[in-house]
Amino acid sequence: MKKTTTFILFTFFGLQLAHAQESPAMDSITVEVSGLKKVADSKLHVAMVNAEGKEIGNYTETVSGNTHQFKMPLNGERRIALRMFQDVDGNGEMNRSAFGMPSEPFGFSNNPEINFGPPSLKEMLVDASAETTLKIIMQ
Repeated sequence: MKKTTTFILFTFFGLQLAHAQESPAMDSITVEVSGLKKVADSKLHVAMVNAEGKEIGNYTETVSGNTHQFKMPLNGERRIALRMFQDVDGNGEMNRSAFGMPSEPFGFSNNPEINFGPPSLKEMLVDASAETTLKIIMQ
């Protein structure tokens, strides 16, 4: 009986170990956002894009102050870009002026200079790992 119990335990833990080695670790990055409008319980909408430009995650964070820090899973990616906006009025959309310019705070990874239109993917891409802290300044 003791041998059977030992065999079952080794088999169970062996399968668990094999499964853990097959699936990639859930690395995450730290994102520090500054320049937010101080609006109680507004939403920060964040999109993560991979190096091919494919959106690989959408996240929403509740924010109240001028700064906010949170963690985001990397989803197995190492080259990513983030784009985000603060939904101040709670309508779930980025508000724009009559000229098409964003009227709510927005930001991108790498804090590229904004001229006419959004930055290119190349300007936003960063190499990320679990030790990465992205600092994004909202505009």
